[in-house]
Amino acid sequence: MLLVSLIFVVVGINIFHSMKRNIAGKMADIAVIKSFGASDADVRSIFLLDGLWVGVGGALAGAALGLLAAYNVNPIVEAFSSFLKAAAALLRWMGIGGPGGNYRLFSPAHYYIDRIPVSISGGE
Repeated sequence: MLLVSLIFVVVGINIFHSMKRNIAGKMADIAVIKSFGASDADVRSIFLLDGLWVGVGGALAGAALGLLAAYNVNPIVEAFSSFLKAAAALLRWMGIGGPGGNYRLFSPAHYYIDRIPVSISGGE
């Protein structure tokens, strides 16, 4: 829980500095908007809505990518294992690597699972 809290703090600081840099880069635009009679609250609401859209868009994209990765975790692990096997074969071909073998990320010799069980409920 502490790690998740720390991640949220870092993300919040990152968004704050991103929006601050966005505002600093649009000072001329803010001056034009204010010259047309917009109040400070109007200008503030523009940037608050911009931050809201960035946050909502990031949350939706992150949730979609997270669900996609969760549903496909076993093929991802298999692809990564295949990449490691190919890298080991390349190193052996170059004369750098050790003896060959059947490398697996979650070998049944060391783990009690052959694949990662995935169960995603809508309430989580």
